[in-house]
Amino acid sequence: MRLPLLSGWESTRDDLHRAAQVIGALKKTIVPQQVNALHLSLFVYSKGLTTGKLPEGGELALNFIDQCAEYHSAEGATETITLAGSNPATLASTLVEFTANEQTDTLPLPSDSTSPFQIDPTAAADYARTLYTVYTALARFRARLLGTMTPLVVWPHGFDLSFLWFHGNDLDEHSQPHLNFGFSPGSPGFPRPYLYAYAYPSPDDLTSRTLPSPARWFTESWKGAVVDYDNLTDDDPENQIETLARSIYATLL
Repeated sequence: MRLPLLSGWESTRDDLHRAAQVIGALKKTIVPQQVNALHLSLFVYSKGLTTGKLPEGGELALNFIDQCAEYHSAEGATETITLAGSNPATLASTLVEFTANEQTDTLPLPSDSTSPFQIDPTAAADYARTLYTVYTALARFRARLLGTMTPLVVWPHGFDLSFLWFHGNDLDEHSQPHLNFGFSPGSPGFPRPYLYAYAYPSPDDLTSRTLPSPARWFTESWKGAVVDYDNLTDDDPENQIETLARSIYATLL
C-alpha cells in the first residue's frame, strides 16, 4: 500500500508538533540527562509517540489516531486529555497533574501556547501511518548494521525521526565520526516531508558521489542526501525506503 498523500495537512502537522513539544518538555523534567540528549527524545508506536517508561513507572503518549494525550500509570490506569478544545498550556497543566511530579510546575512551552489545537482526524491518522511505515523501514535498515548506534527516535524540537551510526565505539556525536539517517515531516526550506542522511565530518568529495534515484544532494544550509516524500511512490514503501537507506549508507561511507 502506498504512503498517504499528506495533502493540505500542514496545520495538523504543526499542531501535532506543538503537542509533541509539550510531551517532550515534560519528559525532560522527569528523566535524568542521557548521552546525545536522548532524554529529550520520544519513541514511535503504531498510533503516534510515547515517552517510554518514566522513572516512576508511568508513561506518556501522544495518540495521533484518537487526537489525544494519554498517561498510563504504573498501576495500569489510563488518563486521557482530548486535544480538541485544548492548547499547549492546558495540555501541559493537565499532564503535570497526571504525573504528580513537583519538578513539572513550570514547563518550557511553544511560543503559541494559548492557540487551540486544530487537528484534522484524517490527516492525523494518515501521518500516524506514514510515521510508523517510515519508522519500520528505517528500523529494518538499522537492524542490518553492525557497530554502535543510537535508538531510532523522534525529536520534539524538530519533530524529525532519526538515529546515529558511529564509526567507532564512542557515542559522542559532537566529537566522533558518524552517519545520521532520518525523516522529517517538513522544515525550513522543505515544505514537504523528506528522508535525509548525512556524514559527520562531511567528506570533501561527498557531492561528487552518485546517489541512488530518487535521492539527491542538498548543500544549502547543510550537506547530505535527501529523498523527497513525494518521490516515494512504490507500492511497498517500507522496502523502497529500506533499499534506499542501504544504498545511501554505502555512498556516505
